[in-house]
Amino acid sequence: MSFNETVIPCIRTRKRRLVPPEKRKKASFSCDRCKLRKIACQRRAPSQRCDGCERAGTECETTIKRKKKVKGPIENIGLHYKCLLALIQFLFPEIDVNNIDALIDLGERNGVVMPSRYGGKDDKTLTDLSLLITSGRVPPSSRASSIDLRESQPEAKLEESDDLAGDVSLAPTELPPFSPEKSSPLPFSLPLVHQDLVVTDHHGNKHMVGPSGSAALFDSSLKTLQSMFNLDIFNSPSLQHAFRGNSVISSNNEPINLKELTFLHHQNFPYLEDISFEEGNYLTECFFSNVHPRNPCFVRRIFNLDYEKFWNSVRSKSPDKYLSHHTICCIYMVWLLGRLFNPANIPSVDESVATRYLNVVKLCLSDITLTPTLDGIRTLMLLAIYMENTTKRECSYVLTALAARQAVTLGFNREAVVTQNPDVMRVEELKRVWWTIFTMEVLTSCQMGRSSTIRISDVNVSYPLYYDVVNSSEFPSAYRAVLDLSRNMYDILKYRQVVNRNEDLLSKENLERAVLLDRQLSCTMLKVDPALLNLSMISDYKIHLLMRFHYYRILLILPTFLRVAQAPQCWANPELQTLVSLCLSLCIASANVAQASCTSNILNGTVHADIFFTFHAVMGLIVGFCLLSDSEVSKIMRVGVEIEELEHAIDKVRQLALKDNSSYLGTSHKLSKFIDALICGYEYIKTQRHHRNTYGSVEPCSGAHGTVLDMFAATKTKVKVEEDMFDQTFDEYFIRPGRGELSDSHPPYEGNAPFGDIGFGFPGQERFISDGVIPNEF
Repeated sequence: MSFNETVIPCIRTRKRRLVPPEKRKKASFSCDRCKLRKIACQRRAPSQRCDGCERAGTECETTIKRKKKVKGPIENIGLHYKCLLALIQFLFPEIDVNNIDALIDLGERNGVVMPSRYGGKDDKTLTDLSLLITSGRVPPSSRASSIDLRESQPEAKLEESDDLAGDVSLAPTELPPFSPEKSSPLPFSLPLVHQDLVVTDHHGNKHMVGPSGSAALFDSSLKTLQSMFNLDIFNSPSLQHAFRGNSVISSNNEPINLKELTFLHHQNFPYLEDISFEEGNYLTECFFSNVHPRNPCFVRRIFNLDYEKFWNSVRSKSPDKYLSHHTICCIYMVWLLGRLFNPANIPSVDESVATRYLNVVKLCLSDITLTPTLDGIRTLMLLAIYMENTTKRECSYVLTALAARQAVTLGFNREAVVTQNPDVMRVEELKRVWWTIFTMEVLTSCQMGRSSTIRISDVNVSYPLYYDVVNSSEFPSAYRAVLDLSRNMYDILKYRQVVNRNEDLLSKENLERAVLLDRQLSCTMLKVDPALLNLSMISDYKIHLLMRFHYYRILLILPTFLRVAQAPQCWANPELQTLVSLCLSLCIASANVAQASCTSNILNGTVHADIFFTFHAVMGLIVGFCLLSDSEVSKIMRVGVEIEELEHAIDKVRQLALKDNSSYLGTSHKLSKFIDALICGYEYIKTQRHHRNTYGSVEPCSGAHGTVLDMFAATKTKVKVEEDMFDQTFDEYFIRPGRGELSDSHPPYEGNAPFGDIGFGFPGQERFISDGVIPNEF
């Protein structure tokens, strides 16, 4: 070797020793310290410490169990899991894929037999399998540790049936099979402008209504009519502002008059003696017979105990120290709702007496708000029902959200907390309170177009038994079906939130998701006893179930339907034609249920939401009639619903004579006026259609541009001039011909005038364009 030659040393890299699988062996034992460090655990004798623990001077013990490995048919289970995760996120964007309870609930609602949540061989297998999923790096799911909400209920077998209402005339047309993987992409992409509406009521209070709220849907229906008849909304300000009438939103509460607070100095406050024992018993029975079945939040035996204590205190003129103000206010609200349901039966309990009792509840409201209790939560719920039906729906929304927050504070949504009570009746009572709050909160959130304040992942309390609400063995099953539908509606609220945030309503993915959500609602009803859907033996709980079912499905599809009606380029798409057909069929079914309810004298409406449900169906029927009455549209769209069916359904609603019924008060009375207003518009359009078919083109009458006496000649709706919208009460008139003086020189309004000259008498509104993000809470 010469001096210039370079010697390169041979560096041997340590190769990893690959042990064949058949030669791999497990160590006979290993202490905790060696397992954590992944080193060999060597010891001279079984009774001595290992070498590592000996050198470290630590105790040598073995408490960590071996990691079990499960061999399966999947070679790369981590990649397999990632693919499934991506598919679930794409198909169900509103589902939290990291929550195992949400995934299991999703499968159960779609009729899939899912593994058991708690205990058993399935749970052990899932735990073992999760040890292999390490490459996915998925955060651990927050699985509940108590009884599942649905495990206490028998699983009903899904049966393929097209009759969801028992009667063919009441059942909607079922949706044909929808195959997302085979459906062609939509040949259009319409930009969606998210409009959050700011409504100003008569008292100057502002209210934000989401894009899918009832007021926004009414706005969309009027704009659809505007686009069909080529109207300029800026030249028709009354039409531009008409949508505000539907909302019936108000949060104004007049301050209590000092003259009405004389009872504050009474030593027995808050006890009042304006209602006698007999009158109180009548109002209580009226509440439990008519109002409580729709909102079951009491166990009658427990209520009777407090009710008896209350009257004993009134007779003895000494307050009961075990009877809180919350409980007394709860009794007062029972009386007020009983009177609201049928106010004419006890003339002595007039409006002034009801106001005194309501003032007591308002004065105690601060303590109820700051101190969550069971009776306080119940008072908030009953007061929310009262406010909702006295045209103060914004107050109802706030009270319902507050009641839900307080119920979560007390743990009513957790099975482990509720079942700690040793009294079985108390457990039943807490469950009833929670699930009534849940259904009320979901419904008010739908009406306002806002997100729910409840997190369904935090709810695991089981359904109550409802054994003493109604003397019928069918009622518990019917109301549990209502709860299942409300849970489905919660998923629809999450879907709306995703759509309103950053997606197009008519995108292919959103249409497929809407179809899947509608199928979930249908699957829920397929699990119901068919006897509950048969209206040959009619009852209020059957009407309530069917009304909710049709209303929830209409709320899901109506925004898409109204959007399609405004977009001629969408009319030829088969998927959208299917949704339009489904929406019209649901509106027809809802009108049939309303007629059956009114025929049986069940449709009271004052404290029930049936008229509100019917109003949404009427919107769909009127727009559908306008759409199908166009000969060009009828040639393109094949919806499978004849225009005569829509006319027949509208006539059924018109025959109800809702506005002239003395049993409808408050919010329902106002909504009845809006239903009649839409039917008036239908009569006008129908008259125009008849003139076109008979005489050809019809010119506007000379009096259409002047002051009008009647809005439509067909229905002869009598109206008055609203000189100042803040001086005239909204209860009196909601349609006005204009702001000029009525004059006999102007001829009556005729049915062949342009639709743009029709005046809807609603105050104005403010609007702002948001970024499509609806706040979660208000």
